[in-house]
Amino acid sequence: MGLSKSKENRNEATAVAALVNFTEHEWQLVALYFKLLDIKGSHQVNNGVFQDIWREILTPALSDCWIRYVFYEGQDVFDKARFTYLYKGQTSLLCEYKTKAVYRVITNTAPKGAVKLISYERLAEYIFNITVSYLRSLWHFKNPEFVNWLKKEATASTRTLKTVNKVLLGTLQETVDNMGMVEIGAVEEFLRSSRVVSEMIDGVLGISYGTVDITSQPSLLPRVHPRMTTVMDVGEVLFLSSHLMRTWTQHWKLRFHNKGHGSNFTMLCEMISDVGPTIVVVKDTSGHVFGCCATDSWKPASYFYGDCRCFLFQLKPHLKYYPATVFNTNFQYHNQNQHMLPNGFGMGGRIGAWGFWLDGDFGKGFSAGYCSTFKDYARLSGKEEFTYDHIEVWSIDESDDLNMDQDEPGSIRKKSKSIIENQQLKNALLTMAGREPHSS
Repeated sequence: MGLSKSKENRNEATAVAALVNFTEHEWQLVALYFKLLDIKGSHQVNNGVFQDIWREILTPALSDCWIRYVFYEGQDVFDKARFTYLYKGQTSLLCEYKTKAVYRVITNTAPKGAVKLISYERLAEYIFNITVSYLRSLWHFKNPEFVNWLKKEATASTRTLKTVNKVLLGTLQETVDNMGMVEIGAVEEFLRSSRVVSEMIDGVLGISYGTVDITSQPSLLPRVHPRMTTVMDVGEVLFLSSHLMRTWTQHWKLRFHNKGHGSNFTMLCEMISDVGPTIVVVKDTSGHVFGCCATDSWKPASYFYGDCRCFLFQLKPHLKYYPATVFNTNFQYHNQNQHMLPNGFGMGGRIGAWGFWLDGDFGKGFSAGYCSTFKDYARLSGKEEFTYDHIEVWSIDESDDLNMDQDEPGSIRKKSKSIIENQQLKNALLTMAGREPHSS
């Protein structure tokens, strides 16, 4: 029996070791990326190697954190085991190992011993730096998805990213104790349920260690056509993606934009009917930006349809997500050219008291002060009866018309220089890089 148990323990130790060790192929990629060709002479690798490579793609805070972990206690001695664990631990497919690795990197402790509590403030700061570094990495390597969002005049502000970070961590913050600490189990559950945060950690490490080609590998941002403009910030796109099924975050197609298609309700109906799930984004004349996610194709009907995956949201002035409740199923409603029923698009509430409503008289809408269809709902618009001057509608199901008239990847990269012509975006990117923007 003792022999059997000993063998079982050895097998378990071998399995754990496999989770935190590079494969031969992975090590070849990493060694080539960092020019660590002489593994035996690893003591000759100083922290300048990592500072030079990570300076452009990581925030200073994240770069310093990782370098301190690799060169333990400030010693200028490269620790290959820690260098490997920094990557393999945090990208582990097992959330338990991933969580412990994040903890140990933040606290600069060895990968052994019990882990119970972690400072919420330090964890929140770490995840924020992961988010900013992820976007900086996409920018540095001219990732096509990120480039195209910037071409659409999407901003990339640090202020919005801080708000997104706070909202994404909202459920975890509720578990903070009087000492500002959270249990490691709560962090594990958070990383398990927060797909976007977990995948950003994987993405930053993959880029930083040279194991992925970010110019060709899809990012967490949807692939879009570089035409028209958007009122959304890149951080807000990530926020919306965090509440969508994975298959709805890969490929968005702009179906309607009033600047390009005109202020015409009939045209709006024609362009967004039978295109599958959609995201509708509106900006009212009070400056509020809000909208809905519709799970079914919009279609004229005298009844409500859709399902509990529908939700409402507000992007400005506050970042809010309103999921479905169990009180009713009054999700999507659309009517056109009817005399007895209201004409327009509606979601939530009831006829005449909508959570979100765009009237058949283009440019007018309604958002009630109360809506039982969605949890913790609050009025989306500046006024109950509002007017809007911007609307964009995106189809989000990747199975829908993938062969659309996209630019070729090559032409996207050829045009990427035009991004810096927008001073506002240039300043935002400088801010993300930890530098002061130049005056306009």
